[in-house]
Amino acid sequence: LFTYKHPLKSCIFEYLYFMNINTITNEDSVINFRRKVSKELANQIIKFNKKLYNHWKHNNAIISGVPTSGNYYGKQLSIFLSLNYIQFLEKKINERTFIMASNKERLNECKKKYKINPNINIKNKILILVDDSIVRGNTLNYLVSFLRTYDPKEIHIISASPPIKHPCNYGVDFPDIEDLVYNKVEPYKLSHMLNVESITYLDINNLLKIKKDSCSACFNGKEL
Repeated sequence: LFTYKHPLKSCIFEYLYFMNINTITNEDSVINFRRKVSKELANQIIKFNKKLYNHWKHNNAIISGVPTSGNYYGKQLSIFLSLNYIQFLEKKINERTFIMASNKERLNECKKKYKINPNINIKNKILILVDDSIVRGNTLNYLVSFLRTYDPKEIHIISASPPIKHPCNYGVDFPDIEDLVYNKVEPYKLSHMLNVESITYLDINNLLKIKKDSCSACFNGKEL
């Protein structure tokens, strides 16, 4: 008789990104999970990035999700942070670029994937882009360069997941460890590398408070 010695754990990245937001699995609601993530992230910003938060509040910063999976996080953050949500960034095609085979393919798809809503003026505005995660950084690199052509005053990035530091050995197509953007430079240099004013990640401890029975090896390297 075969006995499995390790407790079964769900992939936390599925809840953060892959699953449809209306999914309920193992009695867990994905939308409820993502709402809790947004609330933890907002509390983290208010508590530990108070200066930045006040800067956003006093200068009428606007939040937009990176379509599509970033939209819900962005909307919830705008509520918890009392900031304006305006979906200035829109998607033209529905492709998941991080699982494509090469950087050239990913970049080409990024160029075809997004557009700015022509009815929204972002010139001289402080923009906050909210995404579900940052893997290689290719999409954000392109988006920031694209947004800069519209002359915003500042661009800030918020990731609804902690830094992805390790490749996944259980089926998610993350790249080799040296290709993950968080590992390419010192963390304090990331904002300079991506040409943004700030980058905020959800703290791993805040994520694990929400869903303890999950595999989080891509964030902390702890294999099952």
